[in-house]
Amino acid sequence: MIINYVVKNKKGETQEGKIKALNKREAFEFFQKNNLIVISLEEENKSIFGREISILNRVSNKEKVIFTRQLATTFSAKVALAPSLKALSVNISNHYFKKVIANLAADVEGGMVFSKALSRYPKVFSNFYISMVKIGETSGSLDLTLNHLADYLEKQYYLTSKVRSAMFYPVFVLIALVAASIGIIVYIVPKIIPVVKSAGGKLPASTQMLINLSDFTRAHGWSISITSTVIIVGLIYLIKKQSQFHYYYDLLKLKMPIFGHIFQEFYINRIVTNLQILIKGGIPILSALETTTETAGNLVYQKIMQETSQKVKSGQTISSVFYQYPNLIPVLVSQMISTGEQTGRLEIVLEKISDFYTQEVDNVVNSISELIQPLLILILGGGVAFLAISVIMPIYNMVNIIQ
Repeated sequence: MIINYVVKNKKGETQEGKIKALNKREAFEFFQKNNLIVISLEEENKSIFGREISILNRVSNKEKVIFTRQLATTFSAKVALAPSLKALSVNISNHYFKKVIANLAADVEGGMVFSKALSRYPKVFSNFYISMVKIGETSGSLDLTLNHLADYLEKQYYLTSKVRSAMFYPVFVLIALVAASIGIIVYIVPKIIPVVKSAGGKLPASTQMLINLSDFTRAHGWSISITSTVIIVGLIYLIKKQSQFHYYYDLLKLKMPIFGHIFQEFYINRIVTNLQILIKGGIPILSALETTTETAGNLVYQKIMQETSQKVKSGQTISSVFYQYPNLIPVLVSQMISTGEQTGRLEIVLEKISDFYTQEVDNVVNSISELIQPLLILILGGGVAFLAISVIMPIYNMVNIIQ
């Protein structure tokens, strides 16, 4: 592989260039033998287009949860950090993540602080993750910190999966209904139309509606498909690339019927939990607020946390800002935080709020899952019944006429 390097010689002069080596470790040992101080070693990314495809360079939350738990276990067993990272990289199936962990092992073995090594991969490890590791390094209890971090990531992954699974079922059912309807309209109805029309007589309103819809779909099918695709791709682009559209998309999620309440509780839980863990670890309140802002996961709450950070910097309290958003942050949460600020027990209060909302999100998701299934069955049954009546009724009438 080709590795871009930055090194310093004994005179303190910086040298940059490229070197061919089997891996970063081999390059590091080469420079070490030549009495050069390694500043950075970066593997040159190559692909068939001359650069690595970024969409493949993704690490799922589940992979990070498993890695953190395994690292916490091996480190707690008194295995040194660099050998632990090397051992874990062997069993990672994600090629990109395997490479990241191998690079972390090389960096740590080369004398780099673990949190500094992690900060080189901001797309994989969040500022919250790095801050937690830094807390462990500073306090000399990295093993305990890694265990706490693994517990936190597992809890957040569980809640995220719970919310996603609750939304997946209704979306899947509605997509199935739409797909079935399109299939009937495009393929089945056109074959029945000549038979039905040949019988004469007035067609039921539902059948006539279905025939008109079938004619329109077959006549303008490609236009509808292309227009729909352009609109969907355009919206996705605007949401990802334009912060204003992303903000309104995040706001829309919070205002959704039924699911909006779940999203609100989920993001409040994340904010409160992150803040509690950082404060407990000894991070100053302003730094904790800034890190929590970056990991909020929703631009609406991120904006609230940015305002909170600015107001706290000017001498105000967290609760004074939260009180201004009763529709997004329940008054009870603001009151509890206010009590914690007044009594000096903010960390304990935040932990209580975190535990409450973890259980609340779990309960609400379970309740909605139970309630929404009968509703979806009614919607699906109603759609199927409409299609069946529209197709079968004219045939039934035609048979009666013949008899």
